[in-house]
Amino acid sequence: MIVSRDWLAQYVKLDMSVEDLTAKLTMSGLNLEGYEAYGSDFAIDLEVTSNRPDCLGHLGIAREIAVLFGREHCFPNPALTATLPASAAPISVLIEAQADCPRYIARVIKGVKVGPSPAWMQKQLQAMGIACINNVVDITNYV
Repeated sequence: MIVSRDWLAQYVKLDMSVEDLTAKLTMSGLNLEGYEAYGSDFAIDLEVTSNRPDCLGHLGIAREIAVLFGREHCFPNPALTATLPASAAPISVLIEAQADCPRYIARVIKGVKVGPSPAWMQKQLQAMGIACINNVVDITNYV
């Protein structure tokens, strides 16, 4: 899995060198495949074993770094607001296999204009080797 050092720095203080960071991550069981400079950022390729699903994303790796280096971490707290009550939603969802899918959530987002993603998002995605297409595709890859 490739993670961006700059992206990780949004969640935990990274004042150590990339060598020190990757050495400590390796010692914790996240095997380092390598890292590569991408402008001022680094793309860090880690092998995440099947017993560490908690590290399958930037938040999990940032949490691991916080523990390894004795740092505080700060994670985003997204707040979504509904503009319509659920009964007035313009779509409906029918779950045909309740045993296999006990819950499904849908959200309608209106007023989205397809265009380029913000530069900061493009930079973070490109550092991980993901091609930027447009704001709709890129936000899906970002999440």
